[in-house]
Amino acid sequence: MRKQVFFLAIFMILTAIMPARLHASPFISLQNGERAQVVEIIDINAIRVRTDRGDALVRLIGIHHGGTAEGINFLTREIMGTYVHVVRDPLFPDIGRWNYMYVMLVERFINGELILTGFGRLNEEHSRASQFSNIQTGQAIARDAGLGQWASELSTPIITQYGERVNINTASAAQIVQHLGAPQALANNIVNFRITNVFQTINDVKFVPGMTWEFFASNRHRMSISTNINTAPLPEIQSLTGITDAQAQAIVEARGGGQSFTELNQLVTRGLITAQQLSVITPFVSTQSVSIIHFARPNIRANMNLASTGQLTSAGATSTQASGIVSQRGHLHLRNLHDLIDLPGFATMAQINPLADNLRAYTNLNTAPRSEIESLFGSAVNHTIVDNIMNNRPFGSPSQIESIVGAALFSVMEPFIYVGGQPPHILINLNTATHAQLVDAGFYDAEATRVINARPILRPSHLDHWQVTLREDLRHVSTLYTNINTASNQELLTLDGAMTQDMVARITSYRNDQPFGSFEELEAFFAADDAMWDVYLRLRNFIILR
Repeated sequence: MRKQVFFLAIFMILTAIMPARLHASPFISLQNGERAQVVEIIDINAIRVRTDRGDALVRLIGIHHGGTAEGINFLTREIMGTYVHVVRDPLFPDIGRWNYMYVMLVERFINGELILTGFGRLNEEHSRASQFSNIQTGQAIARDAGLGQWASELSTPIITQYGERVNINTASAAQIVQHLGAPQALANNIVNFRITNVFQTINDVKFVPGMTWEFFASNRHRMSISTNINTAPLPEIQSLTGITDAQAQAIVEARGGGQSFTELNQLVTRGLITAQQLSVITPFVSTQSVSIIHFARPNIRANMNLASTGQLTSAGATSTQASGIVSQRGHLHLRNLHDLIDLPGFATMAQINPLADNLRAYTNLNTAPRSEIESLFGSAVNHTIVDNIMNNRPFGSPSQIESIVGAALFSVMEPFIYVGGQPPHILINLNTATHAQLVDAGFYDAEATRVINARPILRPSHLDHWQVTLREDLRHVSTLYTNINTASNQELLTLDGAMTQDMVARITSYRNDQPFGSFEELEAFFAADDAMWDVYLRLRNFIILR
């Protein structure tokens, strides 16, 4: 009897305590686009992340639970310990304590990569998600190619249903026409464009002159920017520069029977290609699936806002262009490539595009090459300090380099450096912001009035004409043109008084999948809604895509 009373008392105590513990979750709700560090891989569709506000649980939208060991290893290798951005889907709600989100590592879409590599399996219950159809297409491609968990289920070759994939960085114009069905003019443009602008992601192809949204949408999964020599179909290997059809066939045969390549040099040691051939294709091949490459011609990069004229010329600018850049940033900080228009040597975007790989307005401290880190110091480069920055990467926040470079230098660099995904800087468009928004951004009432009276402000020099002098703190936050592919949510909201949170969510959801590649595509997007179209008509002269 005493035992029964004892256990009953214990049961009543636990009953009283458990509800409070069950409902007092220690995990937070994440904000759209929030930056967080991955601290635990729970399952292939579940991770734990850490922010300044606390820890959060994340479910990856579109991914079914119960992943393979290879999938868990993939997540551990690619994102464990790194800082990612988590993106909400406006059509997909949270459930319980879980944040249902897309995970972005710089420009990499991790949810999509899990499916395309065959490591993850589609969660059919997530069909209402806005990116479901794209993820579903990725699974079909992985299954038909026999990748990852689909290897034992390989049935129809990938070329039967989806056409023949090629490497867009190396394929000839003839191969692009043959395998992708591109018009000859577009194929020529692709080849000419990459001479000065290596395709670092598939989305970069959207900026090729003559590229249509329809062609890109139909062929995005049939183009690669880096060829996985262990899984690529024969036509893709044939599209590598200098590789003969016979060598491509030999590579396909050599990787069979468990003889996959663990390093690129095995292509040479196994007698499949020459060392000279490998040196040519090395930037564009890998032994695993790659969705982004870091490459520049010449392999020197510079921050436009801080580099000296010598560093800018080393990055490919002419002496005239370099001097113009240094002069321009005295009026207004450079925010994007479009800010170079009308400077000496930059009459059109065609003259700017050759430098797109090598010039940056903002520098990612964790991924920038040494040349770009050096450019943050201008002509006063201290190689010991640069060594310390390179050796102490990755950084969790830009402020962590203050102890390395000193407070004075850090204050100069801070507006132009970041870590993680897109630069977090909040800008305000001088051509579109309301008087109240300008004041909220730090403008004095009279300054805001002068800015509005000076509109349209097409070039920084127009500010001088209207006697608008921006204080240094205002130069940090001001822009004349908004890049709709990279602007922060707050910057998008300040573009027009009628811009709503829902409109911003729709814009960010679209561009997280792929950037807007042309104004025709942008117009089609805004034309789907009368209210959004009215907003677009007021903004179109002050929106850019690069």
